[in-house]
Order: sequence, then structure tokens, then C-alpha cells
Amino acid sequence: MTEKSTAIRVAMIALATGATIVAGVFVGRTLTASDLASPSVLGATAASAKPASAPAPDSVRFKIPVTDTQPFRGPVDALVTVVEFCDLRGPVCRKSDAVLQSLMKEHDGNLRWAHRALFDMQRAAEARRMHSFARAAFQYADKFWDMRAKFLETPDGTELSEDDYKRIAKDVGLEYEGLSKAVATNQFASALAVDQAFSVKFGVSGDSVYFVNGRPLRPQPGQDLKPALKALIEAELAAAQNLVRGGVEKARVYDETIKDGRWGVSEEDELARQAALAEKR
Repeated sequence: MTEKSTAIRVAMIALATGATIVAGVFVGRTLTASDLASPSVLGATAASAKPASAPAPDSVRFKIPVTDTQPFRGPVDALVTVVEFCDLRGPVCRKSDAVLQSLMKEHDGNLRWAHRALFDMQRAAEARRMHSFARAAFQYADKFWDMRAKFLETPDGTELSEDDYKRIAKDVGLEYEGLSKAVATNQFASALAVDQAFSVKFGVSGDSVYFVNGRPLRPQPGQDLKPALKALIEAELAAAQNLVRGGVEKARVYDETIKDGRWGVSEEDELARQAALAEKR
């Protein structure tokens, strides 16, 4: 990698994460060497137009991995997989939760919903703690979605106290002391770091982005998510059903669909995307 290419990648990461570079060191974000060594650091080129009443999906498809080490709902052989990058403190994620649950019911058996953590870097400590507690609930009692729902009920801007965490743990039927110990010893740091790295790699910004069989949908606050998400799910479902009719096993549909997906875009494309976003702020 040339010095110019490395510099561009560094600039891209700083732009995408809001990190500050002081003497070559990122402040406010932990990155690994793999962030710079990967074939592409950031993701899709977003439309530069002003937000419409409904978000439009990107045409590009990405290789977004889904494993049994991350929380998900729905059957493993679902024909459509929605990977949601969610900031538990964000208004888009909070409003979209009901939308996704509704779509899960409408497409019962054909839709899988996978979660990846997304952090608002301006309040990362609180967000990391919330995601860590939710991860602990997933790891030890398969109560991730119950705890996630409780966190999403928290009014935006509210800082949770220890008593709040105790109450939430009790509400979902878990012991606070065990969860707190797991969080305090950073047992989920590596899992959250993976999610954070993927959010950078695929150009995730805002507080919630959805990859439907690898195709990203990037809603903005105030946009009506359900019509766009429903249309994209149904388009991908039709394509997946064609694969099944062609002999692809249901359990292999997701991997088959994303196998030729992109691992990112060029540095120049991502810089252009970030510049367009900056102009709209």
C-alpha cells in the first residue's frame, strides 16, 4: 500500500467515525491494523440528494457476514436476511423496531433479522455499556431481544443509572450482579469491536442502517422506513425464491446471494460520499 493510499484510508476512517487524529493516533476510537489492511475500509456510496419521504436502497450488494455468535431472530434458512446496525440510543433504531417486528410477522419463516451494534461516538461509553449488557443477556440467557426492547424504550438523551440497569435486568428476568460482572470484565469487548469494525468497513453512518440480503438501506430521521424496507424485502424474496427453484438449498440462499458482493468501494468514492454528507449538515 502506498503512502498516499494509506493516508486516504486514514482520512476516510476519521471522517466516518468522527475520530480526531493527534500525532497519528486516533482519539475517541480504537482501530486495528486490519482496518487499514482490508481490501476496502468503508462501504456503499449513498445518494447525495436531500432526504426524501422514504429512503431509497443502494443498488450495490455487500458481503455482510451473519454467524450464530451474533443475535438474530427468524430461521437460519430464511430466504431474506436483514442485518441491522443499530444504535440503541438512536431515534431511527427506536422507531424502526416496531417496523421490523411487523415485517417479521408478515414474512413469517422467510425473514431473518440479525443485529450488529452501532455506537454514537459522542456518547460511546454509555452506548457501549448498553450494548454490553444486551450481549450479556444474549450470551447467558438468550434474552438479548428482551433487553434490547427495554433499552429502546429509554427516552433519547437519558443517561441510565445503576438502578435503571438493575430494574431492566429484573424486568427481563435476569440477575443484575451476574450481568454487571460480565460487563465490568469486558467479556464482550471483542464482539463489539467486530461490529464497530464492520460499521466502518461498510460505511455505516447515522444511528441505523439495514442490509437486506447485502443491499443497504440508509434511513434518515423523519423518513418513512416501512414502505421502502418492505419493498426491498419483497424484491429480494422473489429473487431468493428463483434461486430455490433453480436448485439452491434454502440454507445456502444467503451465502449464494452475497457471494459476489463487494467488500467495499474505492477510497475516492467514499471520500465523495463523505463530502456530500458534510455539505448536507
